[in-house]
Amino acid sequence: MDAGTISIIWLVVLAILLVIEFLTLGLTTVWFAGGALVAFLVSLAGGPLWLQLLLFIAVSVEIGRASC
Repeated sequence: MDAGTISIIWLVVLAILLVIEFLTLGLTTVWFAGGALVAFLVSLAGGPLWLQLLLFIAVSVEIGRASC
């Protein structure tokens, strides 16, 4: 997969998570949406896939911990 395709995938994941969040209104996916946003931005900057995945997980976990 090329970098453009990966960026589009992150953008779609972000959009799906935000739609789920708006439908549930229970902060069920907001931390994953934050992680997807960071991964999307890293992919636009040309970061490698391993870094995108690592930041997606790290940001998602950190936002989840901060919201508890």
